[in-house]
Amino acid sequence: MMKKVVIGIVIGVAIGLVIGFVAPSIIPPTQTPETTETYIYIDGRVVVGGDGEPIELINNPDATDPTYAELLAFLQADQTDKYSYIVGPPKVAYVCADFAKDVHNNAEAAGIRAGFVAIHIAGAEQGHALNAFQTTDMGLVYIDCTGKGLWDDPAGRTHWDRRAYIEEGQPYQVAFIERTETRFKFLVSQPYAADKMSGVYFDRFVTDNQILERLEELGWIWSGSVQMASHEPNLEMLEWSRTHNTEELGLKWMQEWVREHQLELHGQDFERCFPMTNIVHYAHDGVWLGRPSGPDYSHSHVLYSEWYITGDWLDTSWFHPVEELIDVDGIPILWRIDWVMMPGWWYKPFGNKAVEAIYVQWGE
Repeated sequence: MMKKVVIGIVIGVAIGLVIGFVAPSIIPPTQTPETTETYIYIDGRVVVGGDGEPIELINNPDATDPTYAELLAFLQADQTDKYSYIVGPPKVAYVCADFAKDVHNNAEAAGIRAGFVAIHIAGAEQGHALNAFQTTDMGLVYIDCTGKGLWDDPAGRTHWDRRAYIEEGQPYQVAFIERTETRFKFLVSQPYAADKMSGVYFDRFVTDNQILERLEELGWIWSGSVQMASHEPNLEMLEWSRTHNTEELGLKWMQEWVREHQLELHGQDFERCFPMTNIVHYAHDGVWLGRPSGPDYSHSHVLYSEWYITGDWLDTSWFHPVEELIDVDGIPILWRIDWVMMPGWWYKPFGNKAVEAIYVQWGE
């Protein structure tokens, strides 16, 4: 008699666990050349659906990896996400393992190679199931089609297909497919060419203590203060800014970074947002005179510029934030690169509980 593993979610608690998780692994397919039917085994136990029967994957030996656009077209046509999550009597339970099975089998029938994914959430009693697709242009993509009525049911929603973000040690996150935008944020900033009495800031963008120490050594900030150290560097900054364009420097550096990482960015097109720029104006003597728009001011100075490239990158394990000072003809220029998923667009159904193990079984 087969030992059974239940994969589901407790309604109202929204926490899951697959019994017997020890460490991440790839589960080898159990089908023989004579059959395309596969059960899923985790730690020697068979995974079952809401009806208590083993989850059975039906694989198509001719299925191939899709493009991301082909995957989205399949998900739009597939109706699995329209089903309701059911916990049990008096109706037959239909839980996340059943959703993942049906999406898998429907995808394989449509000629798309699919994976069945089970994850273990720290401190939970049941687990969660979803699907994986190895797209040819976007890499590995996780899809969660668990239906309406489980985590949220917003008014007017017509589908419940979600992109999922899974990383060991990080919370499980999902977002509706049309809202999965992510961003790389680029910032370039230069010292503020202003009188120290104006109380303006340069290092408010700096988080690296070594960079702050270096700025103090160079005389651009006081110890424990965010103001300029003296008036003398300000005059130097004014002269520098007459012959240099910070926005052009930042844009050039951003383009170089994108070219350097085009492989990790999957070579896809992305949208570049034009810089958000903070500009101040000066009179002839270098004293800050606010933000006038009239013709009486001879010089404008860019405090900082920010650019964003937006796309659909979820696997950023290769990315390391950048924060450094770059000397440009004697002036320290701050260059910083961050990566963010758009705040509020990603939902954590298990709260901040971390993913402890990931199991994937592919249709072969």
